[in-house]
Amino acid sequence: MTNPWIACQILDLTPYFNNDGISFDDNRGDGDFAGQGVTYPAEDLPPSNALVVCHGVPFRFPDKGDGLNSNISMEGQRISVSQARFANLFLLGAAKENSLEDVIRFVYGSGRQHETPPGWKPRVPDWHPSRPPEP
Repeated sequence: MTNPWIACQILDLTPYFNNDGISFDDNRGDGDFAGQGVTYPAEDLPPSNALVVCHGVPFRFPDKGDGLNSNISMEGQRISVSQARFANLFLLGAAKENSLEDVIRFVYGSGRQHETPPGWKPRVPDWHPSRPPEP
């Protein structure tokens, strides 16, 4: 069986990072993932810049260094990709209390635009659930 993701293109999103959501134990004040002064613990995450595969899809993990932005807070940014034909867009993320409700708009080289359908929401898990998941 062939790997269906063999033609994946990993986008370099580091120029779009605008939030620091990771901190080390010795500097917990570095960063703020969701506006509550808390972050993901760097010690429990993959190494900086490592290739991470989630459900067969490759992603590049961000740099966890102090003072570095490590994720994107969606604020209407435009992210450019190379001109090519793509069939899918895979995102690896988390949201505050499942709050990701942003419209994703695709703008093609011709100027044509396409938005995600009304009521469609990306499935993004709560970054810090209020209670542990059921076993």
